Amino acid sequence: MSFELGLAEAGYTTRPEYDVSRYMLVRRVPYVVGDGFPRITPAMLMPGVEKVRYQISIEACRSFEIGMEKAMELLIGHRT
Repeated sequence: MSFELGLAEAGYTTRPEYDVSRYMLVRRVPYVVGDGFPRITPAMLMPGVEKVRYQISIEACRSFEIGMEKAMELLIGHRT
């Protein structure tokens, strides 16, 4: 089944307001997520805890910011 057919089957219809942007990217900031990064991991949750939602303060993440060059290096490896 095609993606579009699946959308139609689910009741989705195209509407002009769906094409209107509601946000604008101002800047892109990569972070390294590792020890100390504010997060919840599955290992932290007791059995039976499901569908957890949480918000992370951007201020709490500032010390984990890395530059775009470092992010690309981590994603695709070091280029020579």
